[in-house]
Amino acid sequence: MKIKIQKQDLERYLKEGYGDQEIADKMGYGYNSIYAARRRYGLPRNNKLGNTFKLTEEQTSIIVGSVLGDGSLKRYSSTANTMFTCEHGQKQNFYNKWKADKLKDLKSVYTEYTRKTVDPRTGKFYSSSVTRTLVNTELNKFYDLFYIDNKQVSQEVLSYVTPLALAVWLMDDGSKKS
Repeated sequence: MKIKIQKQDLERYLKEGYGDQEIADKMGYGYNSIYAARRRYGLPRNNKLGNTFKLTEEQTSIIVGSVLGDGSLKRYSSTANTMFTCEHGQKQNFYNKWKADKLKDLKSVYTEYTRKTVDPRTGKFYSSSVTRTLVNTELNKFYDLFYIDNKQVSQEVLSYVTPLALAVWLMDDGSKKS
């Protein structure tokens, strides 16, 4: 007779920072059983393949400012962890490289590319750059703050706006008018 995996047992191990395979080993179950139970209970994954690096104040400001601007947070299911991504045009490559460098502890990846489709307004192929991080459990709270229904700005989000976050937001979305 197989004993059902209890939600409180999974929650305890997840709070202690264990991943699915480690929980399976500790509880004497197979990986697939733990994975299925965690998904059934809607519990987020401690992704040992990704990243659980604690964000610095500087990194938090860069991510918050970017999400207020051109950046976004992506979570592919309610039990998955969150990744950060930001795309800029070719004129801002240096700026996007700066973001990637500041987020390197989050395993950021910077890439430049030329789009494969022509812009119908201009008939040109444009180049851009993207900074992406691996998924990180620390980014989940920001995803939950920003994406209630669609991307939203609440009082709690605004509490994270530091001078650096404001500068990043303006560098992403600001413009100069004569």
